[in-house]
Amino acid sequence: MKYKLLFLSIFVWSITANAQTEKPKMIVSGNVGMSYDYYGLTTKPNSPSFYNARRPWHVVRFNFNPTFTYGKFKLPININVSPMNYNFNGIGGYWPSNIPRPKQTLGQWLTNPINNIGLNPSYKWAELQLGTQYLQYSPLSTGDLGIFGAGFKLSPGRFRLKFFHGISQRKQDAIYTPLPGVLGIYRRRQTMAQIGFEKEGVYFAGFNIVKSKDIENSIPPIAAINKPPHPDPQEATVATFLLNVKGKAGWYFNTELGNRYHSRDINNTTAPYINNGSFKGLVGLLKPRISTAEGFASQMAIGKKSKQFDIGLNGRFFSKGYYTAGYPYLQNDRLEYTVSTRISSKDNKYLFNGDIGRRISNWSGARNKQIIANANVFAQFTDQFSLNANYNNFGFQAPAVGSFLGLKNVANDLSINPSYSWSNSKMSNMLSATYSWSKYEETVLPNPPTKNNTQSAMLMYVPVFFNKNWSPDFSALWFQNVVNPGNIKLRLYTGTAGVNIPVKKPKMSLNGQLQYTNTKLQAFTPNNNWLATAGFKWPLTNKMTWNFSGTLNFLKYGNELVPPPSLLGANYLESHLRTSIQYRLGK
Repeated sequence: MKYKLLFLSIFVWSITANAQTEKPKMIVSGNVGMSYDYYGLTTKPNSPSFYNARRPWHVVRFNFNPTFTYGKFKLPININVSPMNYNFNGIGGYWPSNIPRPKQTLGQWLTNPINNIGLNPSYKWAELQLGTQYLQYSPLSTGDLGIFGAGFKLSPGRFRLKFFHGISQRKQDAIYTPLPGVLGIYRRRQTMAQIGFEKEGVYFAGFNIVKSKDIENSIPPIAAINKPPHPDPQEATVATFLLNVKGKAGWYFNTELGNRYHSRDINNTTAPYINNGSFKGLVGLLKPRISTAEGFASQMAIGKKSKQFDIGLNGRFFSKGYYTAGYPYLQNDRLEYTVSTRISSKDNKYLFNGDIGRRISNWSGARNKQIIANANVFAQFTDQFSLNANYNNFGFQAPAVGSFLGLKNVANDLSINPSYSWSNSKMSNMLSATYSWSKYEETVLPNPPTKNNTQSAMLMYVPVFFNKNWSPDFSALWFQNVVNPGNIKLRLYTGTAGVNIPVKKPKMSLNGQLQYTNTKLQAFTPNNNWLATAGFKWPLTNKMTWNFSGTLNFLKYGNELVPPPSLLGANYLESHLRTSIQYRLGK
């Protein structure tokens, strides 16, 4: 309650301090509408089960996204909601079909990630942030994680102040039987603030602080025998300093320094508090325990940009104990640095973007070093012929934890895409080819590495007829994947044809696509897959539009599912229908 009174007081004060004398006009813009998705699945035979549903059977969504403008007062409203309850996954990545989904309370419905209900009233330099918000303060503090709560943003002159408090994770009671069960999830509250100074386009300097905490009693206690996979309640605090500077001649300097404290288990009442050493001064922000770890992070970029040439030096470091609620999948315990550049011809027909550097993973242990590189080349040789080529690599290493001895993977990808176009008095033509090569190697210690190599080639042809309204497109794809050890080979051929047809009466646009894929795995007989899609876009009035699309996906297996003999030639048919009506507000 105290947060709400604070937000309201600040907002009313800002409006009063900037009251206008002239009577403005109310302007309304935005859109409102609804959509419905239907999913159907039939399998032959029905038993034994060989293919699971990939979507909910029915999904209804409503959207109400107007913006009301009255002089310098603005009220954007973002409401995208569904009465469905499809946000939690069970163990293994899906909600088991043998466990009924619990009914939602009003509070759970409001904080459900499938729903977005947000209001952002603003007057000049003051803005209230209410409901679901996706706020990114800085790369080392908070990301674009959806949070349901309340906050504000003030920017008078060069002063900047932000604050937000809300729920970033809704609760789910643990379900143990029937197997595989459903993960227990604690309700998580998050509070964040930023204070600083900014001159737009020149500099920003400020501090961020973020606190996230699981509510221990939000779900019934989880017995130790069920951990893992069921989690412990956690708590964390992060503080960062951010500085961004831009010069008139194209020079720039960006840096951020972060300090993080993370407790892996705050529900262990037998663990004594630690109030000495590096944890002094955290009273009121975090109560350190045996499971509390401290982490540091920093990132820096310096360089110069111009019309034809860019050069920059980038570096990032994350210690082993650095976690942040805004980026839950951040890989820590690593150092990386790169040199990046962009070179362009004066006519922009030849362009090179690239960076090269080194990543050192598992910094606190047996360090792993690897080269990281990315490059993109574009060349417009003539008005008809162009070439684009791209290369990048990616690496990841996870340190040993308990009985897990560690993981390492490295990926290299290369693609080449030439394109040629020509025309005559009746039509224009575009022919494009793409060749892609990928090499992926993963090692889960102490096992030998697993190698996954992929090649593909695609050819696309798009004709455009000057004296006809309809426009087709055609493509063909070859794909091959080889996994070792085992020399497991997968090969597929795909052909696709599509068309777009405008209609005058009634005025609408029709589209359709047909795709056939032949897939062969090892010595098994091939699978055959047909995918058909059709739809339309129909402007019913100047402000109202009706969209509709339907998809049928039929796949017939070869003999790869045998035994049992009943699955020889097994097949399934998926159907997906989507329809929506949107109404545009305002003039």
